[in-house]
Amino acid sequence: MVSALLDSEQEYDWWDNLRENAISSIEQGLKDAKEGRITPNGEVIKKYKKLL
Repeated sequence: MVSALLDSEQEYDWWDNLRENAISSIEQGLKDAKEGRITPNGEVIKKYKKLL
């Protein structure tokens, strides 16, 4: 039973079903992160907590 589940999961890759614009956005985000163009989550929360 477990092996059947594992086999069925290997046949499906959600990445293949994404739209091209979603793939581009994800790839751009990964590139930005790699090049240091990110804002730590704590800074974002601190900034927007004041607005809420």
